[in-house]
Amino acid sequence: DGQAEALIRRRLKLELPAALSAEEVEQAVQRVYATGVFALLTYRVVGAGEDGAATVGGRSVPTLVLDVRPSNGDRVGFGFRYDDHYNAALLFTLRLRDVGLFGSTSQVDVRLGEQTQLRASYFGRFGVEAPLAAAAVAGYSSVPVQVFAGRDRASVSAALEVLDARAFAGPILFNTVITGVGPGVAHVRASPEVAPDSVETTRWTYGALSAFAAVDTRDRVAFPSRGARLLATAAWSPGAGASFRHVTVNAERWIPLSPAVSLGTRVAATRAWGDDVPLDHVSFVGGDIVPALGANQFFALYGAEALELGLISAGPS
Repeated sequence: DGQAEALIRRRLKLELPAALSAEEVEQAVQRVYATGVFALLTYRVVGAGEDGAATVGGRSVPTLVLDVRPSNGDRVGFGFRYDDHYNAALLFTLRLRDVGLFGSTSQVDVRLGEQTQLRASYFGRFGVEAPLAAAAVAGYSSVPVQVFAGRDRASVSAALEVLDARAFAGPILFNTVITGVGPGVAHVRASPEVAPDSVETTRWTYGALSAFAAVDTRDRVAFPSRGARLLATAAWSPGAGASFRHVTVNAERWIPLSPAVSLGTRVAATRAWGDDVPLDHVSFVGGDIVPALGANQFFALYGAEALELGLISAGPS
């Protein structure tokens, strides 16, 4: 692929022809692998006069040869989950690479059950080496929530439905830090399912400006053994259908204890405040099984009922 070859040549950052040490070659190859575009990268040196050796000035010279395999090709995933709180769920994921932009990722996630989700997302860089990236996400989700009156029983059982779309653009730093800012719109509806007659359906339709910063140094996405991940987000709506501010921080760290065992830790912090905070920006805490949708909204707390505590600061800061 011409774009892949151009990327490799830029990332090697070698003035060729040149006499290179083994350490210089290793560092150059690591720069290529750090782009995350290739799942496998091997290299070898072809001796002068051997098949595959380049010719410079009419003379065969030792040649560095790289063999690569693209990372994370197109994938389709199916899954099934069951727990005694939210019952059964069917899961479906479709991931496509290099749609529109080389190195981009397009993904569709579907979840069917008491928690329902349909979400499409796109992430791409303007040239794999470009420092600017863009992302867009849109979808619908429905999650059951409970509002408690005291600690003994829930006074309202409702379905929280969110239809939203957001777009981001921002720079990429060191291939491990991504930042972005952009607009978004959302329609939120809280529909009571079991509640007193005085409780009515509540709706919000609002626009907001969002920003995020993400750092990821994990050695792999699934079951990492070392590294860290940090995600910080901020959202602000000045009264365009709602009036609120919301900040979240999620930090995870994996520490290897042995070649086969690693320790994972996580710290999360969130705060929403304002004159009119929509329910999709209110955090709920409680229970050992929490909704899978809304990673910055639902948190487990052993010893409490499921989503027993709703956390919100009202009024201007």
